[in-house]
Amino acid sequence: MLKQTKNMTREAVQALQPALQTISKYDQKLAQQLNKAAASIADQLAVADTSETPASRAAQLRAAAAAAEVGVMLSMSVVKGYVQPKYAAF
Repeated sequence: MLKQTKNMTREAVQALQPALQTISKYDQKLAQQLNKAAASIADQLAVADTSETPASRAAQLRAAAAAAEVGVMLSMSVVKGYVQPKYAAF
């Protein structure tokens, strides 16, 4: 399962790269925050995938919160005209 999580996380981070590059041209702080939130998803999923403990469940919830943060930031980027709507479907 850990290998599958790593692969999915890598694909998601790679899919964000074009949007990150475009957003950074307009708003460097937003791009940095988006990058940190995406990295947080990967970090928390790696922790969550290692066991079936309360700490693992907490990591899953933190990953979900970071994913929601990424979604909101991508939506904001669309509204501000930084990126196309297809990037908000993350």
